[in-house]
This record gives sequence, structure tokens and C-alpha cells, in this order.
Amino acid sequence: MITAIPSRRPTLFKSPKLLQILAVVALVFGIASIFSGGQVLFGSSTARLAAGNYISFVVWSNFIGGFAYIVAAIGLLKRAQWGAHLALAITVATVIIFATLGVVIFTGEAFEIRTIGAMILRTGLWFGLTCAAYQSLSHSDTE
Repeated sequence: MITAIPSRRPTLFKSPKLLQILAVVALVFGIASIFSGGQVLFGSSTARLAAGNYISFVVWSNFIGGFAYIVAAIGLLKRAQWGAHLALAITVATVIIFATLGVVIFTGEAFEIRTIGAMILRTGLWFGLTCAAYQSLSHSDTE
């Protein structure tokens, strides 16, 4: 006799507590992004010099993205579906910015290696947060 195997998604990201923790991390990350991006964009020449060979569009996206990070974090803390959708949009935008950064670097523009590290961190954070958001929120809807 053949029995059907239930199809189950991995449960790694389904925890509402994990989503809350990641949302708080995103909130702090948003505040830090606004502060650090603002320092380079609007701060003193000392702040710009300390940033080194920064790529302007990456700094602008980090600064503007910080506001979106805060809004998404609030939505996820409220367990609102729109928070998950915004997290996905942030993830997609971050991947596009990262890919564009790769093209700019490939063309020979000067850059800081820490920018690549920051983009890896940003992409990983938002990918993980998006997975957690969709799995946690869809999991709570099916219980």
C-alpha cells in the first residue's frame, strides 16, 4: 500500500520568537543605517574621508533603506503581512544594489572592501528575515 507523504516546509524559520528577534535586529540595523549613511552624506569632510573610497549609490541606498528597514521591522513586530512583503522588496532591492556594485567594481572604480562585507551582511540579514517572516506569518495563519 502506498501512502502519501505529507509535504512540509522546513520549520527552521517558523518561530514567532525568531521573527521578533530578527525584527528588532532590523530596527536597530535601520537606525544604524540612517546614522552611518547620514554621516557620510551630510556630515563633515572628516566623516567622508573616514569612509574612504565609498560608492555614492551604495551609501544613498543604505541611508534611504534605513527608513524602509524601520517600517518593515515595525510591520513584522506587529505580525502584519505587509511587513513580510516589504522585507521581500528590501531583499530584492539589496540584491540589485549588490549586483550593481559588482558591475561598478568590475569596471575598475575604487572601492572599500568593507563595502562588500556590508553588502553580504545586508543581503544575508534581509534574506533570512524575509524567509522567517513568510514562514512565521503563513504558519500562524494555518494553525
